[in-house]
Formats: sequence, structure tokens, C-alpha cells
Amino acid sequence: MEKFSFEALNRNGKNLSGVIAAESVSSAREKLKKNGLAILSIRQFECDSGGDDDSLKSFEFEAVNPDGIVRRGIIESATIFDAYQKLRSDFKFEVNYLVPKNATFAEKSALKKKGIDPEFKAAFEFERARMAKKNAIRPTVESIREKREKEMEFFRTRLESLLGKLQLALGKVSTIIRPKKRHEINEEINLLARLRRSNSIEHLEALSKKLLDQVVDPKIFPDSVALDPKSDEERRKFRADVIALRKKFNIDFNALQAQFSKINVKKIGRVVVKINPIRQIFDFFGQMNLFLFACLAFFWIFVAVGIGFDFVSPEKSKFYFHSAVMWYFTMFSGVVAVFFAIFSKIAHPTWKKSVAIATATIFTLAIVSFEFPAIFFWT
Repeated sequence: MEKFSFEALNRNGKNLSGVIAAESVSSAREKLKKNGLAILSIRQFECDSGGDDDSLKSFEFEAVNPDGIVRRGIIESATIFDAYQKLRSDFKFEVNYLVPKNATFAEKSALKKKGIDPEFKAAFEFERARMAKKNAIRPTVESIREKREKEMEFFRTRLESLLGKLQLALGKVSTIIRPKKRHEINEEINLLARLRRSNSIEHLEALSKKLLDQVVDPKIFPDSVALDPKSDEERRKFRADVIALRKKFNIDFNALQAQFSKINVKKIGRVVVKINPIRQIFDFFGQMNLFLFACLAFFWIFVAVGIGFDFVSPEKSKFYFHSAVMWYFTMFSGVVAVFFAIFSKIAHPTWKKSVAIATATIFTLAIVSFEFPAIFFWT
């Protein structure tokens, strides 16, 4: 038996390379074709002087190919698990057995009867699941990046067009604009021109709107312009052109936001956003206090109604009414519930806001606890 090195494509278009044992080149080609491979190249295997061939071991296998046909053969790999992984992932075979070629007949028979080690199957399935998850995440992240790049390119094109038209309009009225205002406008235009390659669309959009508002302001022209009919006509035309530019810019920006909002935010969240354990703990604590406050409020209503309808004795109502513990828990849960409700209304709380709310909650509880005897004087 001779050895032949080959390069081929499997049914999924994946490039494979390896060594196959066969009696001749034509026999090796036939074996590869039966395994569903499209041969790119095949040649006689030559071991280099480094002795790489010594690192490969031969293993006999029996497997079922994707067409349900049983195949037997020899595969070379560094370890038996690498051979199993190659048969499963590259050739898409369901392997029945895999045994070292140089093992004795008795050892081969025992290994064939035993079949594939369950640990091999478990390790392979774990690795396949990990790679599948990794490959599923990558396209999602890539699609988000591509959409972001398209969004940036769309905005930059509109911004460059806006600056060009604005400079053209300003050139027509340069002789009647206040020099100081013209200098300020030019500074804003130069700033936007320098920052147009920035990745912060929100910042660029804010600067653009500020510039347009500044240019539309009638105060950029001296009062004497209104006295000259020709200059006043130029001023009116200039202002109308800038208002049209601002309207077009707002339409384009709204269209950009609408297009970008089509991204599946929930999917992005699953890929990018990590769960905040501190937020989960705070939510649980807040919900428990909210539930406790609701129960105590219901209890006090029940006592008040019970006194009115005589199904709560005066002795019990007096005991509850003077109970410092009951009133303290009501006060404590009520304060926490109020601040938790405020925190829950914030859609995307920053760490600064979270710290501020937590500090306010603790500070309020400390004051109320210190002044408890004065506030609940009847206890």
C-alpha cells in the first residue's frame, strides 16, 4: 500500500487535506470520490527530513457516510481523537469503530466490539456546540458592524453635501453678513469638516443643527440690510435656502434613524449585552420591599375597617396601633418602595444615577430611623 497526500472539497465546500493509503493514484481517487469529496490535487506522499511522518498514526475505521453507505478504511492523524474528529466534522461520517492499525488482532476485535468511546462523542458534541454558537454570534456582530458602517457613510455623505451647499450660499451673501458672525460660522463649518469622519453621529448631528440654527438667525445681518431692497432680497433668499437645507437635513437624519432602528435590538442584546448582577439583586430587593409594603398597607386598611365594623377588638387594634415594630417595617418598606419605583422608571440607568438613588435611599432611611420616635410619637 502506498500513501498519497491530497487536497479536496467536501459537500459543504470546506477545504480538506490529508494522507490516504491506496494501491495506486487511481485507487486513491476512487476512494476519495466514494467519500463524497471533490479532488483538487493528489500526489504521492513524501516524508521530509524532519520526520513529520513519524508524528502521524494510522487508524482503521468503519463509518456510515451521509448517503447511508458503510465505509471502511484507514485514516492518519496525530491522535485517535483527532482522527475521530476529522471523520465526524470533515467527512460527516457516523463512526462505528476506530482502532490503531498496529494493534494486535485480539486488541482490534475488543476495540471494535466496544465501539467509540463515549467520552469522544461527548467531547466532540461539546466542541461542535461551542463552534456552532460562536459561528452564530459572528454573523450577528458582523451584520451590526456593517449596518453601523452604512449608517456612518450615509450620514457623512449628507453632511458633506450640506457643508458644500451652505458654503456656496454663504459666498453669495458674504458682503452683507456681519464679519464677526461670518467668522463664527466659518469656525463651526471648519470644525464639522474636521470631525466628519468621527463615529459619533449624535455629536455630529448636534453640531450640524447648531450650525444651521446659527446661520438661520436674522441677527447675522446688520440692521442696515433691511433698508437696502437689493440686500434685503438677498437676505430673504439666503434664509429661505438655509431653511430648505435644514429641512432636508432633518428628513435625511430621520430616514437614517428609521433605517437603523430596523436592527433587531433584542438579538443585539443577547449577543452584546451582559446581565448586570447588581441590577438583578437591587430589583429583587426592591420587589420584596414593594410586596412587603403592599401587605402592610393592606393590613392597616383591614385593621381600620375592622374597627369600624367591630370584627377587630379594641384591644387588638390598640396593640397594633402602638406597635413600633409594625410601624417601622411599614416606614422602611415604604421608603424603599418609593425609591425603587423611581429607579424602575429609568430605562437605561448609568452607574452614577444608580449610586445617587442608592445614596438617597440610605440617607432617607437613616433620617427617618433617627427621627422615628418623633414621627411615630404614638408608638
